[in-house]
Amino acid sequence: MATGDVKTFHESGGVAASAYPADRVHAKVGQAESGNHNQIYLIGNAAQAKDVFGRGPLVDALIQHFEEFNVDRGEQVVPVLAIRPENDDAGSVNIVEGDGNTGAVATPTTSGAPTATRKVVLVVTKAGASGTAEYKRSLDGGITFESPLVFPASASPLSLGSGVTATFTDDATPADTFDVGDTFTFELTGPTPSTESILAALEFLKQEYRAYFIQVLHKADLAFAVALNALAAEMATDFHNPVRMIVEALAKTGDETVAEYYARLMSEYEPFFSDRVMIVAWEGYYIAGGIEAAGGIAAVEALNVAGEWRNAATFLAARAAASAVNESTAWVEKNRSRTFSKIRYWEEGYQDYYDSLDDMRLVVGKLYDNYQGIFIASDKIKSHPDSDFIELPEGRRADKMHRIVRMTTLPFLHADAEVNSSSGGIAAVEAAVNAAVSKQMMQAGAREISSAKVTLDPDKTYSQDQILKARIQMGIKGRTKSIEWTTSFAILK
Repeated sequence: MATGDVKTFHESGGVAASAYPADRVHAKVGQAESGNHNQIYLIGNAAQAKDVFGRGPLVDALIQHFEEFNVDRGEQVVPVLAIRPENDDAGSVNIVEGDGNTGAVATPTTSGAPTATRKVVLVVTKAGASGTAEYKRSLDGGITFESPLVFPASASPLSLGSGVTATFTDDATPADTFDVGDTFTFELTGPTPSTESILAALEFLKQEYRAYFIQVLHKADLAFAVALNALAAEMATDFHNPVRMIVEALAKTGDETVAEYYARLMSEYEPFFSDRVMIVAWEGYYIAGGIEAAGGIAAVEALNVAGEWRNAATFLAARAAASAVNESTAWVEKNRSRTFSKIRYWEEGYQDYYDSLDDMRLVVGKLYDNYQGIFIASDKIKSHPDSDFIELPEGRRADKMHRIVRMTTLPFLHADAEVNSSSGGIAAVEAAVNAAVSKQMMQAGAREISSAKVTLDPDKTYSQDQILKARIQMGIKGRTKSIEWTTSFAILK
């Protein structure tokens, strides 16, 4: 059934045509250590992501994005618009002493606010008191170590990097202070963006017309999802920029059972409906460099290759960027993940809640019999059950058609004499609009929609109010009824 009128008002100006395939480009918003905050960058590869943003979840997502493209199958890598919010929440330091420490030194103290997220490890290589004992330092969690250095004098600061120092104080018997092998780990958490900062960064995307959908790297509670929906509605109505938002579901807490976790997710999102927000409610086990670089699925499983659990929002966004607007990211085989090797909690209870999560229109993942790999089961939008926009391809097609109508109509609105001359003027604009939609979305062999009809000035009111209304109908193969909505265009006065 139709969703009813989508009442929007458009003024001329602000049109920014992109040289890139607009319906494949999206934006990512997330925390990073460097780059100017609230500045939009166009990122074309993983190396550029590191150069601009240094480290952080945004960089991790950008790297995974490029790894998900299968160039061997002819997929064209699509650049990403990326923006980092201001890191306005201060960082913190957690100190962990090694279980086997035998030296008498007390737990060190730290000072300074971390400027970056790092895992710093100090390992004692020569026993004794401060000024005699030696240590080696690792800034990457123990993967590599620097050459040994002498501990500074007792109660003197020792640099951990990233704006933080540690202070060790000798024992009452100084020679007993450090033993060889004593280990101290400092988990530095750099400053992060607040929810308000993330929403502020999203404000900068309101008139970024190259972004057809937006991935927000944030765990969304109900309040944040509602805020995203309001922002998306404002972008569509006030800034003529229709987008779909992709966001991460809340994570499981340490003391929750799997059953309690999924029950909490359903309770959190049950009252929320939106035609423009997608909530990804599953995690995959990410393999750095991609599964194929590690030898393929079989090798990853057999060798127990080290990885990390990540929300699948980046996987969803990458597959959408690799696909035409009418293709589902759940297309089995074509959209097998190239970076995920398994689904979190699959055996522990995920399968028991899969159908319930899917029925709530949360985005879920799946393993299929006889298909090796991890897949998106359905790319559902968190819409109302009566909505026309159930899955991402429906929303992407509607957004693309809407933009074509607007971009084709605006030039005619500036030619007042032509449009106002007679009813034939409106008819000429209407013919041009329908021709543009047909040319761009109904090409032989690459049809994105099965039918389209745009009716301009259906109520014959343009000559009185100078607001050109449009009734847009979009037919999709396999659906008995077309999707219909209305919008309006006007000249800026």
